Amino acid sequence: MPFGGSGALHVGSLIKEVGLASALIPRYPGVTSALGCIAADMRHDRVMTINQLLEELDTVDLRQRVKDSAGHGEDLLRKAGIRLDGVEVLCELDMNYVGQTHTITVPQHLPLPDDDDVRAAIAAAFDRSYSATYGRLLEGIPLRVLNLRVAVVGRRPEFDLSVIAPAVGATARRPVTGSVGGWGMATGGNLPAVALPVGEQISGAGSPGTARCDDLHRPGPGGRGGLLR
Repeated sequence: MPFGGSGALHVGSLIKEVGLASALIPRYPGVTSALGCIAADMRHDRVMTINQLLEELDTVDLRQRVKDSAGHGEDLLRKAGIRLDGVEVLCELDMNYVGQTHTITVPQHLPLPDDDDVRAAIAAAFDRSYSATYGRLLEGIPLRVLNLRVAVVGRRPEFDLSVIAPAVGATARRPVTGSVGGWGMATGGNLPAVALPVGEQISGAGSPGTARCDDLHRPGPGGRGGLLR
């Protein structure tokens, strides 16, 4: 899927040279990344070093750090003034067996249990994650908690792409054909892709102008363009 100011311009050549069956060109290629930013959930992450053995873990401090980080992220979301459907707090620990140089990420259920129960819950979560990753556990080796990760995620309302779909009843206009460098092609933006109705197909070479960029399709045997919405 090509996008960006010139991404769609080269899609025809890429299809031919790479041997692709087809390509999907976004309705507005030049602003696809910006559209993704608008539609994506808002998220604030905070990572803090712990570096303690699990059996020596200061659970009171851990619980307070989670609470403070969650509150900080929620404040940032409120200050953004963006409509959200909900807010979710995610908590993870980077952990390993003592002596290992690599860590695994261990999700934690919130709120954390009180007192020593939190250590047992963390150990059980580590066993599940480690077993799922490596297929076995290492017996008799202490666990170390390296980092605490807290993410506050603001869930945005689902983005309805139908609001930027072609108007109901839209029809494709017949392009004016010409020649550029020996290629027969549509000229002058007479075949705007943004105006093509859903399911419309074009065949042969052409330059269907999209919003903020053009798409150049070379002629070829059985060449056929389709637009997906």
